[in-house]
Amino acid sequence: MFIHTVLWNFKNQDTKDQDFKLAKEKLINLKNYISELTEIDIAMANNINQDFQREILLITKFANEKDYIVYRDHEKHLEVKEYLDTVFKDRIVCDAQN
Repeated sequence: MFIHTVLWNFKNQDTKDQDFKLAKEKLINLKNYISELTEIDIAMANNINQDFQREILLITKFANEKDYIVYRDHEKHLEVKEYLDTVFKDRIVCDAQN
């Protein structure tokens, strides 16, 4: 299994609830277009450890690295990523093979 994890902060604290809702819808909807995406979850942090954390967590899972690359380069993913770049900042990525 290949796991792709991304963390971000919001660009605008005043619109974070709306931004999160729309981002979550767009990301979850990717499963309808990219069959290689076996699992996806996105959550908003609870801010317990404010000094160290990011505000958004995305976890995606794939059968293997090849399937992840299909997802990474898929036009629907790139469209969603373009939107995410308008509402999120401070992106951190961690990829792992299990």
